[in-house]
Amino acid sequence: MKSLTALVCSLINEVGAASSTNVERDLKTVTSRVEGEGESFLTITLPAFSAAFERALDTGSIASVSFRVSGREVGSPCF
Repeated sequence: MKSLTALVCSLINEVGAASSTNVERDLKTVTSRVEGEGESFLTITLPAFSAAFERALDTGSIASVSFRVSGREVGSPCF
């Protein structure tokens, strides 16, 4: 695999095909975020988001700061 980004995009495409889901927007988002933030988006930001999401599922609630990643909250224009 040429890069971590290519691996993630390949995975997104496979999941999209298996679930008959259009993943075009997801691919654009990942590509754009990696271009802007580097591969740390894939190695730091997404895992942190995943951990926060899993905590929210475990507790059954979402605090307003649960998804704070890189100084931004989910729902802000840049996320």
